[in-house]
Amino acid sequence: MTRRPVILAVLASGLLAACATVQNQTTGSVTVDGASYRTVTTEILQDGQPFAKTDVLVAGHRVGCNPNLAGSCEEAVRRGLRITGRPSDNPGLNANTYYALPPA
Repeated sequence: MTRRPVILAVLASGLLAACATVQNQTTGSVTVDGASYRTVTTEILQDGQPFAKTDVLVAGHRVGCNPNLAGSCEEAVRRGLRITGRPSDNPGLNANTYYALPPA
């Protein structure tokens, strides 16, 4: 009986994810200690509300950051550089964190 709520939760999250539409994807860069790292920002529209997610690519790993917060992407690079194992060894490293975009 306890499996049913878990299965329903997984199905519901899948349906919610399917309702989001990718509006735009842009790339940029951030420089830390003289080295440049690529950023990828994905903008989505869900229930009429725009959101975005930015990742910094560090040694093959995607590390989430929020470019609207000063130093966030630089700190993401430093977190990525401290990785010693696979990304799954640190679930917080790759957490999907979307931030709301201001109204157009």
